[in-house]
Amino acid sequence: MEQQMNEKVAFLNKYTLSSEKKVEFITGESTILNAQDEEIFPAS
Repeated sequence: MEQQMNEKVAFLNKYTLSSEKKVEFITGESTILNAQDEEIFPAS
């Protein structure tokens, strides 16, 4: 579980370098675990 979390955090870090709002997902484990991919990366 911990490794999976670290991988998801690393994945999010790659896409949150320029977005303070998205960085919030990284600061809360429960938010990361419950966040839907669509919320993090809206369909383009």
